[in-house]
Amino acid sequence: MSASNIFDILGGKDTAQSLPEGSGVFSNRGFVGAFTAATVHSFYSGEDITLYESPYVEGEDFVRRGEIGKFWYYFFDRDAAEKAMEIVSADYRPNRVWRFEMPVADILNPRGNMDNWGYSVSTEVKVYNMGYAPKRHEFHLMALPALIDALARLTGSTKERIWHADELLDEIADEDFTESLQFRLIGDPEATNDDLEAFAELLEAAGGDLDVAHSFALGTAETIPDTIKAMAGNVKIHYKVSTFWKRRAALWAALGEPNAEKYIPISYALTDRGKEQETSSAILSEFLRFTVEKWNTPLFGRLHLCKDPRNDAVNSKNNKRLTLALISELFASRDAAIEAVKDDGDEETTTTTTTPTAASTSNGGLPAMPEEWGDSKDEWLTTLGTFKEQYGENVPPTPILKNLVGQLFCTEDDIKAWWQYA
Repeated sequence: MSASNIFDILGGKDTAQSLPEGSGVFSNRGFVGAFTAATVHSFYSGEDITLYESPYVEGEDFVRRGEIGKFWYYFFDRDAAEKAMEIVSADYRPNRVWRFEMPVADILNPRGNMDNWGYSVSTEVKVYNMGYAPKRHEFHLMALPALIDALARLTGSTKERIWHADELLDEIADEDFTESLQFRLIGDPEATNDDLEAFAELLEAAGGDLDVAHSFALGTAETIPDTIKAMAGNVKIHYKVSTFWKRRAALWAALGEPNAEKYIPISYALTDRGKEQETSSAILSEFLRFTVEKWNTPLFGRLHLCKDPRNDAVNSKNNKRLTLALISELFASRDAAIEAVKDDGDEETTTTTTTPTAASTSNGGLPAMPEEWGDSKDEWLTTLGTFKEQYGENVPPTPILKNLVGQLFCTEDDIKAWWQYA
């Protein structure tokens, strides 16, 4: 795929999902490979919906992740998700999430034992309206501008990075995730419009330097002008003057959108309230389509599991810091992605056993044949191809793979290794 026809992967407006409307030290290089992203509706249940009578087909209407007694369900259609919840007696309404999945079989720079990841490296962020509250930074301040910046650079709409999260990708120790860091990067959730107005005075006193103005607001600056001494340490940092928001605003402006709050593609709003959030920029609108439409094929990119900048974003069960999805870079082709991995020096880091990437020299450069199929390569490929026509270019999720194993008399590894050749 070239950058000029990148929009061809999108499924069109009839596939679009509405957006909610309203107001320690090493470099995290991420995983490079083919990935998809989709706005879906998720819920958790211990019940297996396939054991009930329902109109929903796994792999078509929904996918699920987990194991017996612990399932996360992902539906593209919200109404279907709510009806499915009733069938399995789930406890709460579905969450709208933007989910990223990079199948392990498609990762070009695997590290360690990739068996631990299962079918895919996956992560998701909750999608909220434009109002700010704890966790709403996931989409609007991080995941969304990250992908828009990557799309803009891939298509040549911008020449350099404008939005980035280097403060988080250049890994820092857990103890350094302080309130001060949180407020600088994504703002203080308790900040009000009064704080926003007061910060304008701090920014003026700082000569327009955002970092200095932040230090005034936090009361950490070594030198504070007399004109604002009474304000220093007493102004909460509003998300609209946070580092990540300011970078988003600069990116939006570079793409011809003066209002950084706009996040709905042109003509995609479903309500009058939503129309207020439609962008006026044609190119930004094209990029925003990637957040609401189904993707027909994956993109090659760099997916980071980025640490959540909130100081208290810690899993209470294992005390590990929570992570969020970030796409920092996109590539026009698999070859371009491979070159990027070579530049990273990661091309020989794989120790995975479930998704062989090296062709078998004993089988004409192809993977080893499944044991039950002997030398019947043509028949094997034809049979596998019928399932590929049904499930698409990507290796199917684990539940479907398990069903295919019984029908094809092979292993999951056989299917993963041969899928691209079918």
